[in-house]
Amino acid sequence: MKVEDTSLRSRELLSRWLPQPPDAVFEAWIIPASVAKWWGPEGYSAKVIAIEPRTGGRFEIEMRSADGEIDFMLGEIVRFERPFALDIRFHSHCNIGLPEGVCRQEEVTLMQLELTDERGGTRLRLWQAPFAAVYGEGAAASWGQALEKLSQNLFARGN
Repeated sequence: MKVEDTSLRSRELLSRWLPQPPDAVFEAWIIPASVAKWWGPEGYSAKVIAIEPRTGGRFEIEMRSADGEIDFMLGEIVRFERPFALDIRFHSHCNIGLPEGVCRQEEVTLMQLELTDERGGTRLRLWQAPFAAVYGEGAAASWGQALEKLSQNLFARGN
């Protein structure tokens, strides 16, 4: 699969319903202070280096594990359609804390986020590919934990 592919629909990682409207969920993906509160799996913290909310803008995050290891997710926003779509081409991935036998993710991936109005809230769907062998399973689990933190953060804000 070429990373330039516009659709990864056969590789959906997650789908989740959130009670907040698409505007609030989309903002949580592009406002640095908000992203820093939820980005990454449990036990990880995030520091936003840069988010340039536009097509062609940078999307760069420093991630730190509970034991202090640091790695970076560095990418470029390739589709920015407020408040319904955000696609990011990641050139660098967080490779800390990988289970034994899981290879580092070195290949560029395309993450696609789609938000739709549903039942007074938002249906969030996320795709990302291509992944190195077995890395994708961990990525899906990591995204799941991150999206749970996102949901809790949005609920706490009352959005």
